[in-house]
Amino acid sequence: MKNGTYLTANIKEKLVKEFEKFILSGFQKTKFTKALYKHLSLNFGFIAHYDLNGFYEARFADPIGRVQTFTSIIDASLWCFKDENTGGNADLNTAIREIALKYAPTVNGDAKEQRKKDLREQIATLQKELFNLENGYDKDGYR
Repeated sequence: MKNGTYLTANIKEKLVKEFEKFILSGFQKTKFTKALYKHLSLNFGFIAHYDLNGFYEARFADPIGRVQTFTSIIDASLWCFKDENTGGNADLNTAIREIALKYAPTVNGDAKEQRKKDLREQIATLQKELFNLENGYDKDGYR
């Protein structure tokens, strides 16, 4: 990493480590630092969020949001990877993208498992409703 317009090489390296630690923690909110929030929210084409909490809830609180976030980072516009467009942060953005690529299979797998769980719950609810309808019960289980 090299010094950029706004971030030193040391800060960039710290942000890369923070991003990976955050992922390895299972996306614990306490590991989502203000510095990491600021960098991610200002790069990779994310829409504006009110604050760190709003960004975290939209991007990392559930597996589907994580997949969308990783996809945004991985598929980011080329402008993110040019120093003249990023205040000298192309190396940092590239490193964050490489980490996202490294962990994308795990993030995608987590989302797939969550989707299966959600579908099983929906199926159970529908089976209960079908049973109730076929047997003369109302939606709450009363005749």
